[in-house]
Amino acid sequence: ESTSSHTRFFRDSGGSYKVEDLGSSNGTYFNGVAIHEPRLLHNGDIIRLGSTEFIVEIPKEASATIVSGGFSTTHFKRSATDILGQMESGRIQNLSTLDTSSGSELKKVLEQKNRQFQALYEMSRLVQEYTDPEEMIAVALKKLLKMLGGDNAYLLMVKDDASLELRSSQTVSGKSASDFRISKTLTHHVIDEKCAVVAPDLLNDQRFNSSKSIIMSASRSILAVPMIFGNVAKGMVALSGEEVLDSSQQEDLEVLCICVSIIGPALRNLDLSKEIEETQREVLYTMGSIGETRSKETGNHVKRVAEYSKLLGLLSGLDEASAELLKQASPMHDIGKVGIPDRVLNKPGKLDAEEWAIMQTHARLGFDMLNHSTRPILKAAAIVAHEHHEKWNGKGYPRQLMGEDIHIYGRITAIADVFDALGSDRCYKKAWPLEKILELFKRESGEHFDPNLIHKYCPKMRNSFLFFSSFSLFF
Repeated sequence: ESTSSHTRFFRDSGGSYKVEDLGSSNGTYFNGVAIHEPRLLHNGDIIRLGSTEFIVEIPKEASATIVSGGFSTTHFKRSATDILGQMESGRIQNLSTLDTSSGSELKKVLEQKNRQFQALYEMSRLVQEYTDPEEMIAVALKKLLKMLGGDNAYLLMVKDDASLELRSSQTVSGKSASDFRISKTLTHHVIDEKCAVVAPDLLNDQRFNSSKSIIMSASRSILAVPMIFGNVAKGMVALSGEEVLDSSQQEDLEVLCICVSIIGPALRNLDLSKEIEETQREVLYTMGSIGETRSKETGNHVKRVAEYSKLLGLLSGLDEASAELLKQASPMHDIGKVGIPDRVLNKPGKLDAEEWAIMQTHARLGFDMLNHSTRPILKAAAIVAHEHHEKWNGKGYPRQLMGEDIHIYGRITAIADVFDALGSDRCYKKAWPLEKILELFKRESGEHFDPNLIHKYCPKMRNSFLFFSSFSLFF
């Protein structure tokens, strides 16, 4: 005989298995219908106690053997949304129904809920610490392994073509992600049915034991929870172990559901932010290339200038965030050229005084195009466009700024721009050799360019110049 506090599973005198409701406040449901009298059980019947479901599995030798009280605990299945709904409503359970004579049952319930809220707090705090989605996933999976145990943790995502990809994995045993083989039957339960699944003994679980991926895998137990965005499961988190477990791990499954409900939205937000940043970067590269295309030069110039600018920025002491901002902004340095007439922009010979005056206006034009924005990247791009033709000695344009009155972004981009322009073929010249370029920078140190940047850092760009020149098709 197997009983819960309010439901009894038993075998009658004739050897038949039955279920009986004992006055549960949540009710006992037999195939979706609440019962008030004992009901005869058959293979495949579904018993629901509150939000927990069991699938009946009658042993083949029922007259002589009872296995786990006639029910396989591996068939425990619970809707992830049901678990989270209880958390949201704050419902622990009806305390009046507890056996409080010794206080043991009440203590157990409170300890369980305390563990759930502790997990909720820790995971909420963790995901807020990261801006990179891959870093966040890796740390979150490590946390889950530490919190719940297991040998491996995996996060799988549904791709646009409905196939699954392993996005991240963590392990305590040193094995690589290639050791993981996912069962399609398992993913159907978790993702298609949006149900959390616990399987303490995979090889003896009739739902999964015919799967080659399970047979070939070292995993012998698993907890798996869907990652739901809106009302659609877009992925799953699974914790697997190499040992068969004695417990059904119901409490662990609930904690995992809670944690995944935090990880999922955080991951979606970080992915969206990253996509916006990449789209923004691509737009800036494209816009920056417009000026280069109009002057019949390769748009790869702006990509190389971006790489040089970030490198020089880091060497000069800018933090990673500022150097990355400069990298994203620098492709816009010549965007003002879109306002320069072709007869000036593409003149093969030397410009006369009038033409040169027109050409110089592109710095101000670029600034005017970008300066109205409050976005950090476009404000940085406005500075770069405005000041990358200023000179350290005050003889540049358009405002004849001198020394450190020129923004560090302008001083760095000036070097990166000339560095790449001299090393590339243009409509009016052939590419210079590297040594000739470096010699010019030495002569112009303290005149055109910031001497601190030239003497300390520009020589360190030699290898980067050779690299980007060698791969000019890509950069």
